[in-house]
Amino acid sequence: MSDLLLLGLIGGLTLLLLLTLLAFAGYSGLLSGVIVSAGSPPIRNVTVAYKFHMGPYSETGRLFTESCSVSPKLRSIAIYYDNPQMVAPEKCRCAVGSILSEGEDSPSPELIQLYQKFGFKVFSFPAPSHVVTATFPYTTTLSIWLAARRVHPALDAYIKERKLCAHPRLEIYQQDQIYFTCPLARQGDFYVPEVKETERKSRGPAEASDAHMDGAGADTMSGTSSVSPEVGPGSRETSAATLSPGVSSRGWDDGDTRSEHSYSESGASGSSFEELDLEGEGPPEAEPLEAAKWPREPSTPEKDEEAQAGARGPGLLDPDPLGAMGSLLGLLALLLWGTVAEGPAKKVLTLEGDLVLGGLFPVHQKGGPAEECGPVNEHRGIQRLEAMLFALDRINRDPSLLPGVRLGAHILDSCSKDTHALEQALDFVRASLSRGADGSRHICPDGSYATHGDAPTAITGVIGGSYSDVSIQVANLLRLFQIPQISYASTSAKLSDKSRYDYFARTVPPDFFQAKAMAEILRFFNWTYVSTVASEGDYGETGIEAFELEARARSICVATSEKVGRAMSRAAFEGVVRALLQKPSARVAVLFTRSEDARELLAAAQRLNASFIWVASDGWGALESVVAGSERAAQGAITIELASYPIADFASYFQSLDPWNNSRNPWFREFWEQRFGCSFRQRDCAAHSLRAVPLEQESKIMFVVNAVYAMAHALHNMHRALCPNTTRLCDAMRPVNGRRLYKDFVLNVKFDAPFRPADTHSEVRFDRFGDGIGRYNIFTYLRAGSGRYRYQKVGYWAEGLALDTSLIPWASPAAGPLPASRCSEPCLQNEVKSVQPGEVCCWLCIPCQPYEYRLDEFTCADCGLGYWPNASLTGCFELPQEYIRWGDAWAVGPVTIACLGALATLFVLGVFVKHNATPVVKASGRELCYILLGGVFLCYCMTFIFIAKPSTVVCTLRRLGLGTAFSVCYSALLTKTNRIARIFGGAREGAQRPRFISPASQVAICLALISGQLLIVATWLVVEAPGTGKETAPERREVVTLRCNHRDASMLGSLAYNVLLIALCTLYAFKTRKCPENFNEAKFIGFTMYTTCIIWLAFLPIFYVTSSDYRVQTTTMCVSVSLSGSVVLGCLFAPKLHIILFQPQKNVVTHRAPTSRFGSAAARASSTGQGSGSQFVPTVCNGREVVDSTTSSL
Repeated sequence: MSDLLLLGLIGGLTLLLLLTLLAFAGYSGLLSGVIVSAGSPPIRNVTVAYKFHMGPYSETGRLFTESCSVSPKLRSIAIYYDNPQMVAPEKCRCAVGSILSEGEDSPSPELIQLYQKFGFKVFSFPAPSHVVTATFPYTTTLSIWLAARRVHPALDAYIKERKLCAHPRLEIYQQDQIYFTCPLARQGDFYVPEVKETERKSRGPAEASDAHMDGAGADTMSGTSSVSPEVGPGSRETSAATLSPGVSSRGWDDGDTRSEHSYSESGASGSSFEELDLEGEGPPEAEPLEAAKWPREPSTPEKDEEAQAGARGPGLLDPDPLGAMGSLLGLLALLLWGTVAEGPAKKVLTLEGDLVLGGLFPVHQKGGPAEECGPVNEHRGIQRLEAMLFALDRINRDPSLLPGVRLGAHILDSCSKDTHALEQALDFVRASLSRGADGSRHICPDGSYATHGDAPTAITGVIGGSYSDVSIQVANLLRLFQIPQISYASTSAKLSDKSRYDYFARTVPPDFFQAKAMAEILRFFNWTYVSTVASEGDYGETGIEAFELEARARSICVATSEKVGRAMSRAAFEGVVRALLQKPSARVAVLFTRSEDARELLAAAQRLNASFIWVASDGWGALESVVAGSERAAQGAITIELASYPIADFASYFQSLDPWNNSRNPWFREFWEQRFGCSFRQRDCAAHSLRAVPLEQESKIMFVVNAVYAMAHALHNMHRALCPNTTRLCDAMRPVNGRRLYKDFVLNVKFDAPFRPADTHSEVRFDRFGDGIGRYNIFTYLRAGSGRYRYQKVGYWAEGLALDTSLIPWASPAAGPLPASRCSEPCLQNEVKSVQPGEVCCWLCIPCQPYEYRLDEFTCADCGLGYWPNASLTGCFELPQEYIRWGDAWAVGPVTIACLGALATLFVLGVFVKHNATPVVKASGRELCYILLGGVFLCYCMTFIFIAKPSTVVCTLRRLGLGTAFSVCYSALLTKTNRIARIFGGAREGAQRPRFISPASQVAICLALISGQLLIVATWLVVEAPGTGKETAPERREVVTLRCNHRDASMLGSLAYNVLLIALCTLYAFKTRKCPENFNEAKFIGFTMYTTCIIWLAFLPIFYVTSSDYRVQTTTMCVSVSLSGSVVLGCLFAPKLHIILFQPQKNVVTHRAPTSRFGSAAARASSTGQGSGSQFVPTVCNGREVVDSTTSSL
């Protein structure tokens, strides 16, 4: 029997050892989950002391030991640069050391010197913006071994699965956690100098080759040889421009200045007044790029016109012509008369009138290298010119507009070329150049006064030109002589600068309105990543600059920017299309091009079978000539055109014209021959008529008519102000003061547009910059049901966008998802964007941690302990407090056990009370048994206290009750075993009867032992006042536990006293295990203590390992306490109950003569009823008879 007990004890101890090892492994992190995520780094910028190591990573342990021995309180760090699975162990590189400081703090010089004394080097690492990170518990040395085998494979799988670039590996040992971090950006910043040196050496041959090539490049590209290969983020665009030898850095006024998409003539700017630099300011190309501000977008609304002008830089020429004209007069006179005397005969359309308006139209297209002018321009030339004549006819017949004053005309051909237009425009200033000192007579080249018929016509104002570069050149000339100018088609933003073009106005809006409309279209469809194509020259380049400004304001990025020009071949246009195809994510291409460039680009796209969604400016507009032959490539395009309406009266007027009734137009016969392919020399042109062919009215006819009417209304208002008493011209308007006409009347003119449809409200007026009001029609090019392609109006823009997407085939609800044009896919709801500097539209999606919400689309913010993000991740809510409730499954088991145990305890107590005078109860030591049963009952009651909702009272009872319940049990047991050990020890040695073995003494000793526990608990309650608090485990932040505020360590201190009682009790039980042979009380106590030790050895590790889960910990505590009480009931009281209830024949008294030295005294005490445990003394101890007993079965 004893052997079986010994084997059972050994097995129990072995099982206990295994449980302890498993608990230790679990405590070290064996059961901890490894969660890898991408997000914010666990550290900021740090300064570290390190030692570099090249060799197997298994040898780095000594480096950790060295760094920790210098300053054990600092955190350790290791940076591993090579993958040991791919790099030979002897070549693996790492740096190991300690973190000296973090964030803004700097390490002390003494600390740095201390580490340097032991051979460490000091290096600083920046704070990475985003990292791949994982954590692992760091509780024991075993944690390091477990972390290396569990975390690194998880990191490898995460990085490989998401195709991330994350290196090197950082391990940071901080308190009870190991942080594993892999930077996602700026990885080179984490290379210590030794690693950088090895990298440099390994790239040595390649760099030598590169250096050779760079040297060769420097010889052939001296302009770029000084470019540094290391370009910071801020210099990215500059570097790109510098490294491109074929692209020049253009100033604000550089390049072609046409809004009507013509080609700027190079090499012929010698006649440009803009480039004469009369005031010593340098050519306009020398203006800094920062001066290129859009004049319509003031930085602050308080700026007035003068402040805006000042912000744009000084004008090229003085607004006061009297100062500048003196130095130019002789030069201009020579140019003027030289042109008249020696130049070839030119065609001029002249109409007599009291006031004469100049006109400038591109009657001819631009000629080739050998000719000044090309073929007749039917729409932009002839139609627009006739629109001016049509407007003048109507004004001269209108009795309410300038009554008594006839408007004449002096109209010239610009040949779509700025230099030719400037030469022609000298006619407009001839009268001002040759006017005498009295201001009324004119001087001929020989110095004589001109007769009336020879005097040049004085020009009151000019209508034109079409192209922006033409208008810019002419405006620089006209401003010298204070001649107002109103354009009908020039849209360059430069012309809004009143410090330079202070006599210029226009009935069309500037290009930046159009650029804003295009940007709003992109934002409407959420196209944030687009390519751009611009025509060379002012229209395309400044237009696309305006678009890029608007796009950046709306977080729209440009993937690539291309330029096109008339001189480009078909292969060059195909090269532009291929460049656009290199950015497949940018499906939208924005065009700011002339119509002919758009036509060639579409043709190239159709040849290459390339498909884009084109968003085009009014250079494309709704022209059929642009898409002819390239309908498939143009399908789905969105185009913009200035909002206009056809003038029916002009259509009737124009179709009624022929060479015989329109002799006033010197270019009409040439137009007629070109239009009908006939020749007047062969007399075959008379049979043709404009009525026989459909008229495609040019889109800007309305703006030409409005320009003429605007000048007429301004003159009408001026006439009423200066000549109120006559319908004829008075002396105040002979000649007309151009400065006053422009400043006081042209800029303030306001009238309803003539010839507008009845259902259309259109007003002609100018803003303070002389610009017309911006309104655009928006078209899409689609394939109709009949298979034919056509333009469909789908909306308009007038200080805001209005689109009807149901008219756009690919945008209608039935077409499915909208086409996407973006660099990166939208992030999920729980992700934020990680944007690299300068790349607003390209990002990585980094998931937020479960406890973070989205502060904005770029930032995850921690909700804080006790809070959790809501479902939409827009904010946080307070987490409910969790605790075990009576109905929880975790509570049902422990409560059931406690109830059964409490009932069993009360049952035992009742049996003992009922049989209080029987030998078995007396022999058990009634007083100590009752105390022991009270302690057991308290153990069962503790379950209810631990399951109850934590409060100050409950927490106080937990502290007081747990240790007290155990101390009551084990104090009684210790007193009992001590009494037995002293009695039998004295019997063996033949000593006198031991002291303090009476029941009263035993109770006193027991209470004294219990009071020790009470003193400890009282001290604990004073030092650490009881109360409740919220607790959140780092690995389970979604759970907020309502717990008592005491620490688990203080709980261990409270139980330490009971551990001492258990140890002493177990020791006494072991010492008395064989005395007496027929007295089993000591053995039962021994079994009780052995079992209790096993329970406690299993309970303590489990209790502390499960501290992160309050339910498991509380359940473990309740079951362990109840189990401790149950062991006492089962091992000590169950045998006695068995005899009392089932073997009552053994519960009787028998007597033998006492033979021991103090046996008679015991018998006497028993016979007289003194005490309850002295009459049943063991009879045999180590083979020696002591006293007779009938309770040997106990």
